[in-house]
Amino acid sequence: MNWRSTFHYLSVIVFLSLIYYLGYQTDRVQFIQMFAIYSVAFLILAYWWYDKLINVRWIWIIAIAARVLLLFSAPNFSDDYFRFVWDGYLAVSGVNPFAFLPGDVTDLGHLQSIYDGLNSKEYYSVYPPVMQFIFWLSSLIAGDNLYLNIVMLKLFVCIGDIGVIYFAIKILRRLERNIKPVILYALNPLVMIETVGNLHFEGVMMSFTLWGIYLLMKWRGSFKALLGVGFVFSLGILTKIVSVLFLPVLLRKIGFKNTLTLGLVTVVCTAIAFVPFIDEQAIGNFSQSLDLYFRKFEFNASIYFVANTIYEKIVGWQEIKYVGPALAILNVVLILFLVIRKKITSWETYFTTVLAILTIHLLLSTTVHPWYLINLIVASMFTRYRFVVFWSWSIVLSYYFYKNYHLPIGILWFEYLIFIGVLIWEWVNLKKQTPNIKKI
Repeated sequence: MNWRSTFHYLSVIVFLSLIYYLGYQTDRVQFIQMFAIYSVAFLILAYWWYDKLINVRWIWIIAIAARVLLLFSAPNFSDDYFRFVWDGYLAVSGVNPFAFLPGDVTDLGHLQSIYDGLNSKEYYSVYPPVMQFIFWLSSLIAGDNLYLNIVMLKLFVCIGDIGVIYFAIKILRRLERNIKPVILYALNPLVMIETVGNLHFEGVMMSFTLWGIYLLMKWRGSFKALLGVGFVFSLGILTKIVSVLFLPVLLRKIGFKNTLTLGLVTVVCTAIAFVPFIDEQAIGNFSQSLDLYFRKFEFNASIYFVANTIYEKIVGWQEIKYVGPALAILNVVLILFLVIRKKITSWETYFTTVLAILTIHLLLSTTVHPWYLINLIVASMFTRYRFVVFWSWSIVLSYYFYKNYHLPIGILWFEYLIFIGVLIWEWVNLKKQTPNIKKI
């Protein structure tokens, strides 16, 4: 064994040790420790990008080993999982999770500890049916055992992550591209910690979305096959609604008629899945919680904070309930502009446009949690842009907020300047190059 092989094996051991330490020995209030471990893990990721020994086999070994390692840890960077367990217990009890606030449940019993951990006591549930089904099944299997419930939820998330890696490799091979970009997702510390580690379902959502895109790549005009693609896409939307942002660009790829058919199938399947939860009160509650997202929640934003500061200078106070919806409207306008203007000549153009849409969406959002970047990381695997990797490192700085529930403006500027600086540098340099891409 030569020194290169030795260093490779050593890097794997160190990386898995760092992931273990993040998952089991680090809390979100321990910012210095967390950021230091994250940074070293990202340095190893950068080394693997150039390591010739990293192939598909090693990608699978490291990716699965790290995720299995996190499978039995308690989520220590996020407390969202309490709501997942809460909704699951309600569903098992035959209660519609969209119909009641947590405070409306008077006979708590074994739910008291779950209720105490909720960070959303005053809000109705906003988690779509696929997630609700996973919550229900996990609670049904685990019974009153909270730890087992968490492990069951993590198992579903782990399967979703593996699905993303599997379909990413299939797509890259179909495009006759090097599979190396898969490590940007499969071996990214942010992805591991925020999905299996902290129980966020972006991986589950993106596994359905990539599955749908892969089926569309193989599509040869069959109406029946297009129905299947629409159904798979609907599963992504039914996991997390943001996956709908992958669909508008298809208008320029498969034409208006086929896009309309695909859209109608997706909408119908999505609507059918909501039927068991729907009544007039539940619809109103769901809409109210979504509206609050734009009018009340703010965290780690960029353009929103600038716009809010300007608004304050003009009227004398900050007001998210006006600035947030205004930016949401601007978001829609810019996305439609990209969809209409951009000519989709290749799959790389498709994914690059989707990446642009997702980036605009987050830049104009009032809330940008670290796990929101997972969708961008997925899209970036099929493009020549790598700015998202730098952002997936710098966004961890936002966890400084939990040290004293305040995020200094200096940290916010540092996070976004790194990401935007790399984005501008890549955009300028890549425009000078002629990509070697496969035509649609």
